[in-house]
Formats: sequence, structure tokens, C-alpha cells
Amino acid sequence: MLDGMEATIATILPAPEDTAPAEAIDPDSDSPAMLVSEPAGQAIPAALNRLEVARNVIERHCGWDIGAENVGKLLAARRNAPSILQPYSRLVVKSNRPPHGEGLIPEIGDATPIPGNRAVPTWQSKAQIDEIFSPFDQATAEHFARHPRCYSFSVHIFTPIFAGQSCPWHAGFVMRPMDFVQVAGSEALLALDKPYRIDDASDRFTPVHAEPRNIPHCMIEIRNDPVTADDGTGKWAALSAAAIPEQRESTSCP
Repeated sequence: MLDGMEATIATILPAPEDTAPAEAIDPDSDSPAMLVSEPAGQAIPAALNRLEVARNVIERHCGWDIGAENVGKLLAARRNAPSILQPYSRLVVKSNRPPHGEGLIPEIGDATPIPGNRAVPTWQSKAQIDEIFSPFDQATAEHFARHPRCYSFSVHIFTPIFAGQSCPWHAGFVMRPMDFVQVAGSEALLALDKPYRIDDASDRFTPVHAEPRNIPHCMIEIRNDPVTADDGTGKWAALSAAAIPEQRESTSCP
């Protein structure tokens, strides 16, 4: 909560140093593929006073998907595809969640309290949604509409241990239904429908942007230790690119 500020302040992005809530890579591309990296950055509006947490908290997985930005950009370059990146930390607002859903503005991140998100006044939570979540969501929809898209992919990073359980896979490909991406032919330990499953109650991109357009879609989930190794982002962008068709197929287009 902001010290000394009351509900008369209706914005959280007034500072010149605050970045835009969506970054578009190759926005005019007519590629059949559409890419998104929702929790790709660490930015926090200056008005939120870094949510009253130490810098090293923001740099951890609870603050952002480490490596997702670089993988998303390299993947877009390999496929000459548009990619929309969310530069703000997921501690500000989780752009890959439904608006007003549970944990959208997290009070705890990976067991670490986030004091700046406790007892957030209604005007401030509305501003975090209206000024960061919604513009990113709108940018995603706009780039779907610019050209016919036949496939959609979102890039995410996961940790080797989640909720006390080991995640042995180097990467997972999550879809509904499970019949789009092929993961054979790699030395990496890859999995389908891991480490999570798509859930309407906790996901945004697939249920709202991909499935209503009736196009093949996939959440690309990469474990954070291989992606942060030497040239990890390049290797995983190349592996992910191999799963994305280069040519538009009439049977796959809306």
C-alpha cells in the first residue's frame, strides 16, 4: 500500500521512468504464429515503492519468469512471428491469470510476504488491473487481429521444485487437446501436459485468446536451470521453434 497516498490518486503509472505495459516484437508480422510471454519482466511502477520488498525477491522466480523474455524474443526472430511481452513483475499483477481471480495481486510470492500487496485499497488494485493487466491483454487481442493467426504459443518458466514436488522435466508442452506439438527426437527430458494443466480458473491466454479462435495452441514451459545455463535461451528457443510450423496450413487457420 502507498504511504501517504489516498484514494484520490487514481493512477500508478505517472512517473516518466515507468515502462509501457506491453512490448511488441515484430508487431506487423503476418506470420501464422502468435507468441506471448506474460511474466517476462521485473518492472514495478515507481509509485508502488518496489512493493516494499528487497531487490533480490523481485529477481527470483516469484518476481518474474527468468529467461522468458530472451526466449520469447529469440523464438519470435526464428519464426519471424509477432511476440507480446509483459515487462512488469508478476508481483504487481499476474497477467496470465483471469482478472479478479485469486492471487491476481499476490500477497505472498514463493513463501515470501509482499508487504506492498497487503490490504491494497480498491482504487489501487483497480489501477493495477486497468493500467498493466488490461493494456497487455488488449495488445494480445490486437495482434491476433492484425493478421490471420493459425497457431499460438505462450512462453513460461518453471522451477525444479514446485509446491514441494520435484519437476524432473527440462520442458513441458501444455495443450488442450493434447495433439498439437511433438516432442520426440531430443536429448532433453520433455513432457506433454507438464508441469501444469490448463485451467479456466487460473489461466488467461489459452481460454480467452487461443481457444475461442479455434486454433492450435501450446504453453511452452521451460525449467529455469537449463534456460539460465550458458546459451540456455538460445538452445531452448531453437528447440521450441522446431515445434512451431513455419507455413500456414489451411486446415489450421480460422
